[in-house]
Amino acid sequence: MIYDLIGRDRASPAFRSAGDSASRLERTIGAVGKAVAVTGAAIAAGAVAIGAESVRAAVQFQASMEKIHTQAGAPQSAVESLTRSVLALAPAAEQGPQQLSEALFHLKSVGMDNADAMKALKTASDLAAVGGSNLEDTTNALAGAWRSGIKGAQSFGAAACVWR
Repeated sequence: MIYDLIGRDRASPAFRSAGDSASRLERTIGAVGKAVAVTGAAIAAGAVAIGAESVRAAVQFQASMEKIHTQAGAPQSAVESLTRSVLALAPAAEQGPQQLSEALFHLKSVGMDNADAMKALKTASDLAAVGGSNLEDTTNALAGAWRSGIKGAQSFGAAACVWR
């Protein structure tokens, strides 16, 4: 009985120390868990905001492309083809899909077919990027010069060269 009491008595500080260590570890894990939860919530909120902005941009782009059908008179099948072309051009252009679609509207409005309109859009995009100008304004000016047939602007490319 004496050995049992002394043995237990000597073991108590070790058990108490182990218990204290476990309590500290539990508090630390709890704090880390809370931090992870807060971080996770912030990431989720950011993802929702990015998703919402992406949807808004996509809707705005589609509305701009649809304007080519409703106001410039292009058939719906042409708008679908042009949409794919604009999205393919965007990564190589200084402007985004929205700006490209707004400029394309002016090219289709002056009667360009799809192939010529996309070539002209690429030319106008490059010219606006080099000159640091607004793409829609640059496209509109070039399209007007081309459409009017003034000397030196018999083609869109020639109008761009005169413009430079």
